[in-house]
Amino acid sequence: MLHHIQKNIINVLASKDPARYADIKPDGMDGNQFTYHLKQLITNKLIQKNNGGTYSLTQKGRTYLIYRYESLDEAAHSIFLVIVRHNKKHLLRKRKVQPLIDYIGFIHGEPIANEPLAITVQKRVLKKTGLAVKEMSIHGSGLIRIQCDGELQSFSHAIIIEATVPSDKLAVVDDETGENFWIDNIRTDSIDKLIPSTRDILAFADDSSIRWFDWTYEL
Repeated sequence: MLHHIQKNIINVLASKDPARYADIKPDGMDGNQFTYHLKQLITNKLIQKNNGGTYSLTQKGRTYLIYRYESLDEAAHSIFLVIVRHNKKHLLRKRKVQPLIDYIGFIHGEPIANEPLAITVQKRVLKKTGLAVKEMSIHGSGLIRIQCDGELQSFSHAIIIEATVPSDKLAVVDDETGENFWIDNIRTDSIDKLIPSTRDILAFADDSSIRWFDWTYEL
C-alpha cells in the first residue's frame, strides 16, 4: 500500500504530466522527506524522471490510477467461461484448487492485455484439456456472485464463449488444477457440486436476444 505522500504525488501527475519538482512537492513539506518518497515511486517504477528534470507517470503508474479506488474484496475479477461442445455433449471441469474446490463447471481463464481473446481462449483450453477448439463465438457477458452462508466466495465479470472441437479428437487430459470430462446432457443430468451458474450460462448462450446478466447464487 502506498504512503499518503506517494499517493498525493501520483494524484498531482494524474492531472499535470509532466510536472516539475516544485509542482508535485507540497508547500511546507521537508525536502528530505519528500525526496525519499519520490525516489520510492521511481524505484517501484510508478513514475519516471525525464531528461529535462520533470516527472511523469509510467504505464504502471497510470494503471495504478485506474484501480486506486477499488478494493480487491469488492472488485469483479474479469474472466472468460468457455462452453466446449461436441454435438450434444459438453465438457465440464472439476476444480482441484480454490476458489470453489471440488465444484464442477466450465473451463475458465483470464483475458490478456496484449493478446486477442480468441488466441487466449485457444491456448487456455489446449493447456487445460489438450483439446484444440475451433469455431468460437462470444455470446455476451455479465456479473456472477457466488456466496456461501452469506459470505462472498467469488465475484466475476464473465465473458461467455462457445467453442466446438473436431469430432475425432475428444480425448481430454487433466492437470494439477482440475479434472475434465464430457457429459451427455448438462441440462437434465444430476451432477454433484455443479457450480450454480453453469446451467444458466448454457441457457444464456442459447438465447441470442440476451447480451447481459447479473446473477447471485448461494452454495
